[in-house]
Amino acid sequence: MKKILIVLLCILVCLTGCEKAADKQPVNVPQLPQPPEVVEVANLQPGESVEIAVTPELREYYFSLSRLEGWFYLPEFDEGKQSNHPLDYWYLLLLAEVVGWDEYGYFEWNSVWGEVPEVSQYGSAGSAMISQAEFDAWVQAHFGDVELQHQIDTGKYYDFDGEYYYGWAGGSIPLMYYELAELSAENVDGRIIYTAVLYDDYLNEYNFFWPDAELTLEQNRAALAEKMADAEPGERAVYEAFGEELISGEMSMDEAIRQTIISGNTQDFPHYTKLQVKYYLNEETGEPYYLAVHWRTADNEV
Repeated sequence: MKKILIVLLCILVCLTGCEKAADKQPVNVPQLPQPPEVVEVANLQPGESVEIAVTPELREYYFSLSRLEGWFYLPEFDEGKQSNHPLDYWYLLLLAEVVGWDEYGYFEWNSVWGEVPEVSQYGSAGSAMISQAEFDAWVQAHFGDVELQHQIDTGKYYDFDGEYYYGWAGGSIPLMYYELAELSAENVDGRIIYTAVLYDDYLNEYNFFWPDAELTLEQNRAALAEKMADAEPGERAVYEAFGEELISGEMSMDEAIRQTIISGNTQDFPHYTKLQVKYYLNEETGEPYYLAVHWRTADNEV
């Protein structure tokens, strides 16, 4: 069951440059990490499949892949039954501009799409402006032969004038924490297809501890102790493991959570939902091509 935060997220994507979308080709921007080599996968023959042991290297890879690719926004669908509604892909297109994140976990962007001009009657100036052709090309490159029903969105996540989509300003993107739980691979006619199951480790960024630069180490240590008294179990586990690094500013809360996920010491994390993604990697772009996506409760109920 996917968390319903989407209503809060009329995303503003502030871009640089003023060229029109029509003058640009769709670009797959995210600088994705290289998947770690897995011996079991390298030895797979056509028709064979394998369950892969989850390692710290794989947890690190899927943490980056799921964050950079915006798996929080993946639409749920069975194989061969992709959605044809533009809104189901809108946020994924916006996140195509993400090239990384800063020490606090907030995205760093690179301009891909056009920019809504100041004089436009549609959308918000400075937000993403994506042509219908670009929209189609991106979705088909990642989800296959999808004939989108291009139309105006009555929820005002974007404007559409029959040729371009125009983004609206406002809202924010939540920090995303996904932890690889299960992984399998199969060789289908020479192509390796993965099925990854990830926990959605929802941690509330608004409750995170941040050291105060105007306080002494001892004062920050006391502030952390006070924060821990009311912290949720998952956050408390991070504080206990990386408290000194957080107090000194040596490590941000986002990085401490990432390191905890990589280590696998997440028994106290709130595994609210599971995300199951079946996909393969495009050999030319390195981008995922999605075959099926399912959101489930942590105990695997639909």
